[in-house]
Amino acid sequence: MLEIDDALFNDRIEWLPPSDEQPWLQPRAHIDNPPQATIITATPISYRDGLFGWGENR
Repeated sequence: MLEIDDALFNDRIEWLPPSDEQPWLQPRAHIDNPPQATIITATPISYRDGLFGWGENR
């Protein structure tokens, strides 16, 4: 999972409305090869039992 500085990509991010399961705005974007300078943090995630997790949730 990447946290990026969205200044260069703001026009390419679609914000999905909240749902009953996820009551917050959800960003959605597909950005091929973002410049390294735009990456703030990179966090590995894992997928298990139908859910994504990170850190101690792996």
